[in-house]
Amino acid sequence: MDNMLTYFFHFPLTILKNSLPVTGLLFTFFINMAVHASPSPEITIKEHLEKATNHIKAHRHFRASDALKEAARLGGAEHPSLHMRLAILYYGLGLIPDAIAEGEKAVNLVPTSKWYRYDLAKFYLVDKQFDEAENGFIALLKLDPGFTLGYYYLAEVYFQKKQYDMAWLSLARASLLGHQGTRLLNKLSPLSSKPTEDFRDIPDNKKLFRFINLSTNREAEAILDDIKGGKIFHTLELEERRKSDSGADFGVIMFSEFRSSVATALRDSTPYATPKVIQTGPDFRVIQEIAPFNPQIWKDLIYTSPAGLDQVEKQEDKLPLRLACFYALKNWKEAWQNADLDTYLSAYSKDFIPPRNISFTEWKEERIKNLTQPEYIRIELVNPVIEMLDQFQVTITFKQIYQTETYRDVVLKTLTMKKETDKWRIINEQVTKTLINN
Repeated sequence: MDNMLTYFFHFPLTILKNSLPVTGLLFTFFINMAVHASPSPEITIKEHLEKATNHIKAHRHFRASDALKEAARLGGAEHPSLHMRLAILYYGLGLIPDAIAEGEKAVNLVPTSKWYRYDLAKFYLVDKQFDEAENGFIALLKLDPGFTLGYYYLAEVYFQKKQYDMAWLSLARASLLGHQGTRLLNKLSPLSSKPTEDFRDIPDNKKLFRFINLSTNREAEAILDDIKGGKIFHTLELEERRKSDSGADFGVIMFSEFRSSVATALRDSTPYATPKVIQTGPDFRVIQEIAPFNPQIWKDLIYTSPAGLDQVEKQEDKLPLRLACFYALKNWKEAWQNADLDTYLSAYSKDFIPPRNISFTEWKEERIKNLTQPEYIRIELVNPVIEMLDQFQVTITFKQIYQTETYRDVVLKTLTMKKETDKWRIINEQVTKTLINN
């Protein structure tokens, strides 16, 4: 039913709507449309799509959205992809509520489409509808328990909801499935008790495998090399679907569905071990065992075991303190970077001990000069680690990258903060090692 367009597989969207390459994405989408001539409604749809294509070429994205909206009105029930493509266009234009409305139409028409659910859940996340985003990603992962980015964005949702151990478990799954990157990991590390799943002893009737089915061993080995090089399954799925001559098939299969010879070859596999190529009749499959997805198991792991309860109690005691320290660190960095003197200086305690045995007045004059003279200041704090000395004092250690138009340095720094009446303030600031100075 939904073959009117030849380009309806989905691109992963970035979480920040402003970074979505709207022009390139939608230009490619529209110029690859193949609309089959049929009775009058189809011709009208084709005309609207051609208008949308021309508007995209001319960078008239709002007019393109109007044309595509008419096409979706006329043919969306039969061709749900029209709704999702309109949703993606709205998303790129920053019209998130409209993107959500169109995405919901697409998902309601094709509830088994993992790509529709993936995009819609991200729309919810961008709109800070975290409960809806959580439900959307959970529904997606029940359809495809091997969907790498589904776990990553679910971890983002749990982080926003301050469910840090749930976020840790979800991010761990994403990493096991090939996701790379440390941004969320660095944020979670000081906040989570770092629970781990035990994948041993999964019964045969619960074992799952994700696969890429290919015609030749050469194709399968090439895909396997791509995975070893860092590509995730779903990136490869999108790439293969873009090829007009690709016969690759992707999916998830239960152990019990394998023929006996394949089942024997996979008997000793373990979840998330390196994928392998196995011949299955005339075809070849790149295959990897994965674990079933059930978020209730994560909750049980965190909240029902004695050790888990103890960890949660300790975590709840420390989380508000850690978060307050992170916010204090963030505000200090932003005030410095924005040359906001009042906010920057207020980050320091009256008990602050300046370096190099200079007086507080001398230090203050030096800092004012250093904040106000550069044309710009850029600061990046990498991998901050908080150590609670007691409930009133902490140290935060991090790598600091500092740059102006004339100077750059990279140092390891430790701040000691003290909790005062209204906020955490710096009482000591020490560069422990200079890595770059130029």
